[in-house]
Amino acid sequence: MRQTISLLMAGMLIAGCSEAETPQNANVVAAPVQQAQSLEGDAKQAEAAVRQAMKKIVPTLEPDSVTPSELKGFYEVVYGPDLLYVSDDGRYLIQGDVFDLTADKNITEAKRAAGRRAVMAQIDESQKIIFAPENPKYKVTVFTDVDCTYCRRLHSEINNYTDKGIAIEYVFSPRSQRSLAKAISVWCADDQKAAMSQAKKGQPLPQKSCDNPIALHTRVANEMGISGTPMIVLESGQVVNGYVPADRLLQVLESQ
Repeated sequence: MRQTISLLMAGMLIAGCSEAETPQNANVVAAPVQQAQSLEGDAKQAEAAVRQAMKKIVPTLEPDSVTPSELKGFYEVVYGPDLLYVSDDGRYLIQGDVFDLTADKNITEAKRAAGRRAVMAQIDESQKIIFAPENPKYKVTVFTDVDCTYCRRLHSEINNYTDKGIAIEYVFSPRSQRSLAKAISVWCADDQKAAMSQAKKGQPLPQKSCDNPIALHTRVANEMGISGTPMIVLESGQVVNGYVPADRLLQVLESQ
């Protein structure tokens, strides 16, 4: 079979060489090349138009990527976890989800999730407070505020999550200066997990200060567009907003 393919390839090369000797056939070969060069030029012009349009809207930021979209006539412009669609002439912008009705899928969300994963990768596991079973099946990152009512409710059921094989990896997104001070005290405690549980119960903590990753947590939270807590981020990059009971969260994870 490999020999047959080699013979066919050799025949194509011979035919190509013999045809190239005639000016008429040379023009036939050149036409697709010229067309490809024209398309490449059009693509570069379109990308430049899109970048110029976005520069007017967000002059201080460069997009992470500008690529042709599945949506005909539009480019995808990515800023971290945010995805915009801009027409190839730079005139129109669409912000929102685009659905492929034939494939029955949200083509925007999958790409947003990839952007979220890249943003979340800035935080290492060593910069989280982790409540996990011995051999977790799933890991989720939870942006939390120690004073948030639903954050406290989630933590009060921490054993329900770990019993179902879910590791809860906390990062802080304090909503006030008071909560920020508590978050720092939790991080700087000798026993971070005990201090977290104590703070979530509304019990006072010894005020402490040390080097901590909370500024990083806050920056990542801003990049993720977090406006409330708790916010749960799955390893896939999917976001689940608010308190979700362990049973329901497990269903979401199993459906991934």
